Amino acid sequence: MQPGGEGHVGTVRVRLLHSMVRQRILKLAATNPEYYNTEKFDAPINDMHALYALSLFSCIPMWDSLPKMGIKLSEEEIADYVALFRYIAHVLGIPTDWWATSSKAKAFMESMYLYELEANDTSRLLTYNFIKWIEDEPPVYISTGFIEAGSRWVNGHEICDTIGLKHPGPLPYAVFAGHNVIVSTMAFAQKLSPKLDAFMVKVCYFCNLLNLTDGA
Repeated sequence: MQPGGEGHVGTVRVRLLHSMVRQRILKLAATNPEYYNTEKFDAPINDMHALYALSLFSCIPMWDSLPKMGIKLSEEEIADYVALFRYIAHVLGIPTDWWATSSKAKAFMESMYLYELEANDTSRLLTYNFIKWIEDEPPVYISTGFIEAGSRWVNGHEICDTIGLKHPGPLPYAVFAGHNVIVSTMAFAQKLSPKLDAFMVKVCYFCNLLNLTDGA
């Protein structure tokens, strides 16, 4: 995320992409008001949308997803992660106040739960598209059942039912439980060994490159 680094450049590209999509939607809405209702939904990809997305990536792993997978984070680790996303918010050009402290970031996440938790047809479509996007992708080739089991493990049955996720059999749940044991053990080992941690960062970076290359 240093200026000029891959993370910084990628974040700037996301900001430009948001701007381009916003302008295209507004132009279409100007000629066809039924395409997008700005009076009802405000400008597309506005600050609230960006803040909510940032909360999904920065806060939910810290206080929800990772603990449910058996990974416990220290207050220092949480503060560092929140600080990283405060900088990302700055580069994206959206308000950074909600990431001023860990407690404010957590409060914002909980507020978003209340504000945006109700599922709709768009939620169900996005869920379907997301599963189709990541299932059977290299290098791990995860199955739909594994994704469904993981989603229900982390998010609960009620919300997964509302977005149309199926109930997988016992095997995917068993596999996901084994996955949790592996990742929580690795997380603990990486805390003890900086060399192992650096190696795993390189492995994850390489796997990400494989996904990008395959997508291209």
